[in-house]
Amino acid sequence: MGTRTDPEVRREDNGRHPRLDEMRQVGVVVCTRDLTAVGYTHCLDVQRLLDALNKGLDRGPVADHTTVRVVPGRDFLPLTYTKVRLPGGDQKYMESTHVRKANILFVAEISGGQPEAGGIRELMKVTKKRVRTEVNVPPYHLVGEMHAEIWEQLADHLEGHDKFLPLTSVGVTPELVGVESRFDFVAVNKDRVAYIRESNGSTSALETEKSRKARKRKPEAPAATGCLECGYPVGQSLRWPTYSGDGTLLCRACRAPLS
Repeated sequence: MGTRTDPEVRREDNGRHPRLDEMRQVGVVVCTRDLTAVGYTHCLDVQRLLDALNKGLDRGPVADHTTVRVVPGRDFLPLTYTKVRLPGGDQKYMESTHVRKANILFVAEISGGQPEAGGIRELMKVTKKRVRTEVNVPPYHLVGEMHAEIWEQLADHLEGHDKFLPLTSVGVTPELVGVESRFDFVAVNKDRVAYIRESNGSTSALETEKSRKARKRKPEAPAATGCLECGYPVGQSLRWPTYSGDGTLLCRACRAPLS
């Protein structure tokens, strides 16, 4: 009789966890509908963040196809040293956690998302032509750039096996709390996309939101200490400010513009 092999041992042999010297750390912001997590995940030394999200920590097929293949990071994104912000504003620090990829809206790269120099050249190729793209993943709206060849084959990418789509130079609205809302690279979960379309303009969503807020902001108080018309103290006018129809601050005494 042959020696019996424990199935769990065979699974571990074919889906072994990579050694630390085979991986590198990547800083990320992970957004779901219920939380925002800022921490670190890991990629193999020759992987991009996008590859790790779509394929897990996978170096390719194994020689023995008769066993069940287990790929670390296939269904869950591992995170370490992570600050998690919950909807009510509460925060938790987690030294180690895993987020189910199916629940992720998008993953934004903070640092370390590309392989080190000397890795696979194909991974480092950058297409010059890009398409300005809007992606709606409720409750967030993302505006960034998609490589032209990906945009031209978008239907194939949407129907393909890869779960995450790449965007570069991305602005996110509404703005994220406690972290920047502009990123060089974002991977978007296509299963969470409400719609995706080519953007009409070159202005990012974040810039548009900031300009809208700037228009609504009331003018700052002038540096003068008194009204130039009647001498009434500016400080008194600021205690009960009065504005004209166009938003100009007026002197409380004579209603002259304070400029």
